Amino acid sequence: MIGNNIKFTMRPVAIPFGYRLSYKIALLCLCLKISCDPRRSCSLIKLQLIITTLLSQHNLVDLIKICKDKSYILTPIRFDPSINKAITFALKDGIVKKLANGNYKLTQLGKIFVDRILDNNILSKETEELKRLGIISDEMLNFIVNTWRYND
Repeated sequence: MIGNNIKFTMRPVAIPFGYRLSYKIALLCLCLKISCDPRRSCSLIKLQLIITTLLSQHNLVDLIKICKDKSYILTPIRFDPSINKAITFALKDGIVKKLANGNYKLTQLGKIFVDRILDNNILSKETEELKRLGIISDEMLNFIVNTWRYND
């Protein structure tokens, strides 16, 4: 019924930058450098929270508000599976490592990578937003997660 006349031609498809793994890996490294504790390690839930809010200006403004004023309630964030995929690739590439406590930390290669991003002024908007957000402590993260649990 199907003859030999069918041909498939590959066509280039533009992928928006927000869906590219290389973009998410770069955001992951920036988060570990700028918005995690001084030891520069972060839990998966904190990375999900920060990276997801960076992709929405509304969510970012809300997260900054709740970090400054704990009476503000943050709308629950939908976690993005592509962030987990970016972490997997970053682990395989040796850019990040997973610590015994389950947190993630930049390797020496990851530090070089993120320094190149910063030195060449790449992702400057995201870098400024992360600096504006500041470091999210584990206590603040627990507060945010608990407001999601008890206010839904």
